[in-house]
Amino acid sequence: MADDQLLQLVVLLKRQYVLTEHLIKKGLAELHDFENAVSENVQSVEHVLDVLNFAFALIDNLVKYQKIARSIPKLNQKSSEFRALIHSLGELTEIRNQHQHINRHALIKFTGPLLGAVSWVVDSTNYIASFNDIGRERSVPGMVFDIEKNSFTLEFC
Repeated sequence: MADDQLLQLVVLLKRQYVLTEHLIKKGLAELHDFENAVSENVQSVEHVLDVLNFAFALIDNLVKYQKIARSIPKLNQKSSEFRALIHSLGELTEIRNQHQHINRHALIKFTGPLLGAVSWVVDSTNYIASFNDIGRERSVPGMVFDIEKNSFTLEFC
């Protein structure tokens, strides 16, 4: 790979990082607005839309970051830092593809909301943003509180 192409990839990676960092700062405000609306019992569909849009955009940005990082040949992909990055991103590509290419999602037997749910924990409060879809069995995924460890886990109920 030519040095100018490598430089362009490094610049692209940095810009994607800055975009993702900016999105997170904005998105945290959306989550905070949702939390306030719940505590004041004035939540609306706009709050749900803001949270879902933030989550979908964040997933897309992180997948792009991962793809750019993997395309830089001089990065040591066997390094512990690189492996930690790939591991921390988990199955985001599959989630991104599922949301981008709905692919009969409405037709399959699925008990959760059509677009999924976003769940997060602040202190000991678990927040969930999702649509209550009409005509579907209701099962909204959320964080699980482990009473033995006295903490929320990354599993879904």
